[in-house]
Amino acid sequence: MNKIEFSDVNRFLASLGLISIGLAFFLPWFINQNNTLLIIEQKKILELTPTAQLIIAKQQDTLWTVNQLLPYVSIGLIVLGLVLLICGIVKWKKRQTVLDKIQDEELKSKEISNLSSQEKRDLIEIEILKTEQEEDKPEIATPNSETERQADIDNYIQIENAIFLQLSTNYKTNYIASQNVRIADSNFDIILKSKDQTQYKDKIVEIKFFKKQLTLEQIKDAATKLIFACNQYETNFKRRTYPVLIIIYTKPEYDETIKQFKKKIELYGNELVKPIKANFFERTQIANAKATDFFK
Repeated sequence: MNKIEFSDVNRFLASLGLISIGLAFFLPWFINQNNTLLIIEQKKILELTPTAQLIIAKQQDTLWTVNQLLPYVSIGLIVLGLVLLICGIVKWKKRQTVLDKIQDEELKSKEISNLSSQEKRDLIEIEILKTEQEEDKPEIATPNSETERQADIDNYIQIENAIFLQLSTNYKTNYIASQNVRIADSNFDIILKSKDQTQYKDKIVEIKFFKKQLTLEQIKDAATKLIFACNQYETNFKRRTYPVLIIIYTKPEYDETIKQFKKKIELYGNELVKPIKANFFERTQIANAKATDFFK
């Protein structure tokens, strides 16, 4: 349940309303507890001095007048109290509605959920289709068959699972590993949550598998999404992150090209004010790669 909050003015109005209603009931009780002058015996009054008799007579007149006006005063205080209380609550409700929306957004931004296997496959398929559209020229495009695309998805998932198994096994002492996580609007392939943030940052790992030729723009796009996800993660959880982009490729690439890509992506991360580690692996290297190789 959300904590009720008043602005200063709303709290003041509501407090005045409650005090006014309280006085409407307290005043009659208080006055009735102190109206002994109205019931004093006449015999005792006659025994007093003329001055004392005059004072008592004036006090009795005053008390009588107060008692006559008391019902109207109480009703007036109740009405005033209700008006002030309603005004305070109405204004509070408007403000609290806004606060609730803000808190709901904050909670939503911190909500962690695991992607289902079908959701993961759908995301990979969308990525593969997008890559195909970017790589193939429309006039010569030859879309992959459904069977071939499903095989590519299976291959993609196998690569991610193999890397996750390596990382979760070898870094379990200092990190808690999670795979295929959704936080707010961002999807995370692997999160290694540090058990001690004073020593280690949380490692956010993004894996990209390119069946065809690598392009710098595709890798930059992946780096941009990774950095955005890290910034969102840091904002939501107040934890430091270390983004790692792992690129898997199958097409033969010259070593010099890979070195240039690696350097350009890491420089690109600096331009976005978020240092990023980018590592490239040929598909066949994954089976023999060590966990530490992914963070070199």
